[in-house]
Amino acid sequence: ASIAGAIVANTLFMLGASFLLGGLRHHVQEYNRAGARFQAALLFLATIALLVPSAIAESNRAPAPVMQTLSLGLAVLLLVGYGLGMFFSLGSHRELFAAAEQGESGEAPWPLGLALGTLAGVTVLVALVSEVFVASVQEAASAFGMTPAVVGFVVVALVGGAAEMASAFSGARKNRL
Repeated sequence: ASIAGAIVANTLFMLGASFLLGGLRHHVQEYNRAGARFQAALLFLATIALLVPSAIAESNRAPAPVMQTLSLGLAVLLLVGYGLGMFFSLGSHRELFAAAEQGESGEAPWPLGLALGTLAGVTVLVALVSEVFVASVQEAASAFGMTPAVVGFVVVALVGGAAEMASAFSGARKNRL
């Protein structure tokens, strides 16, 4: 339910609100078509990797060890595909994915050490806050009588994607689709 909720929240709510916010400020918005095609292809591969084990499990044709091996193999293939995709977009074909404007004017990049330290610190804080969030959601869900499907599809999707949404909305207002 949380995966489906995240997909719906991202494709419907976040995308629609980003188009709205960006369209209010900028009459015509443009995006990198090569980047969009590339991301769509990677998303298609991930969708197939989710559907294949689900379809096989639903048909009850494969025993559990085969399903585990299949899932592990698909996970490894997805990680390799993601790594190759990162190399393709950031290394070998960087010019296809470069934005028209690189950063705000007058904004200096952070030193690498500071950026990595901040990333590590924020990662630890997010892990701690996530533990508190999960415990709070479980208690609230039982107190309000919500089913796990509702919690995963609505609450976790919206709250879990809040930082993504803030980033997408900020980018849309700056005409960075």
